[in-house]
Amino acid sequence: MTRKKSRSSAGVDFNVNVDRWIQHLIIVWVIIELLMVVLDYSVNYSNGSSVREIRRLFNITLEDGLASFFGVAQVTLVSLTLWVVWLTQRQMQGGGWRPYGWLIIALVFSYMAVDDGSRLHERVGAAFHQVNESASSLTLWGKVLRIFPSYPWQVVYLPFFAAFGLFVIVYLMRTLRRTRSRVFVLAAISLFVGAVGLDFVEGLAEDQPLNIYTAITRTVDISAFTERQFDEDPYDTLVHFSKSIEEFMEMLGNTLLWAVFLRHLADLTNDIRVHLDPQLQKETSKAAT
Repeated sequence: MTRKKSRSSAGVDFNVNVDRWIQHLIIVWVIIELLMVVLDYSVNYSNGSSVREIRRLFNITLEDGLASFFGVAQVTLVSLTLWVVWLTQRQMQGGGWRPYGWLIIALVFSYMAVDDGSRLHERVGAAFHQVNESASSLTLWGKVLRIFPSYPWQVVYLPFFAAFGLFVIVYLMRTLRRTRSRVFVLAAISLFVGAVGLDFVEGLAEDQPLNIYTAITRTVDISAFTERQFDEDPYDTLVHFSKSIEEFMEMLGNTLLWAVFLRHLADLTNDIRVHLDPQLQKETSKAAT
């Protein structure tokens, strides 16, 4: 945010340099996200602290740590920005189909904020699996769950997430004006897809033929290093850092999308200007008293 040099008795104008502000935002958020990975490695997994609760605080894979709080706050900010974009677009256009696309994206990201804070998709997937396991006759979903080798939630949610991802790509490619914003959208979706892929591998049984981490431990002997550095066997170490990378990819994807949505909001409103009027403030204060 830059302040105009000229002042008058009428007040002071503040003009927000949106591009610079977004660049700073991306830099700060990426630094925080990298710091989460580093602290997980050094404090948590390398036993940088002898206090268990301190290690848990920096464990990037837990739902009650700092990384989890940051992720939930991040998605919440993205969803709030989307609601402002939708309201602005609806106010400007009045009708038409375009505002409803933003409404759909805002609703899904609002759900994701709730999901990240409650592990909703994991619990629904587990409940779905339990109900189908106890049923007298298997439904189609139950048969799929029987043969699906990874986490049950992926069977329930992946079709929806795939359809939503495709919708976001098509809609935003047609809506966004800037090439950089389109590149950011494609990069963010790619990061989300990669994170789901890592999650799929993490959910595989250790002896599953598709498990690449088992194949790595059988091909490369890293047991001496992992036992000395982490006091863990090679497989558990690979799975943990796979989860760490997965969380980082999700956070980075949300950072890129937030930058896109903020830039689009600024385009809709012709950038952001704030006018502070001391005289008006004084009159308001007098009226209130």
